[in-house]
Amino acid sequence: MSLSENRAQDFPLLTGVASDAAGDLPVLTDIAAEPSPSPVSPPAAANPSSELQRAIETYLETVLTEKLKAHLAIAQQWAVDAAVAELKSELPALIRAAQEHADTNR
Repeated sequence: MSLSENRAQDFPLLTGVASDAAGDLPVLTDIAAEPSPSPVSPPAAANPSSELQRAIETYLETVLTEKLKAHLAIAQQWAVDAAVAELKSELPALIRAAQEHADTNR
C-alpha cells in the first residue's frame, strides 16, 4: 500500500447524500451587517495636539506675565514720580500753611 492509499483508508466513506438544507443556513449579509461608523480618537492625555496646546498656553502665559511685570514696574515708577513731583510742587505751600498755623496758636 502506498501513502495515498493509507490516507484514503483513514477517511470515512460517504455513502449517504445530505438533504438540501440551503434554506436553513443564514445568509452571510444577515450575520455580517455593517457596523455603524464611530469616531475613534486617542485618549485626551495621549493626544499630541492637546499636549501642544498646553505647551503653547504655558509659553504664552509666561511671556505675557514677564511683559506685564515690566509694564507694571514702569507704571509704578511713573506713579511714584508723579506723586513726588506733586508733593514737591505743593510742599512750599504746605510748609507756609503749617508755619502760619503754628504762629496763630501761640
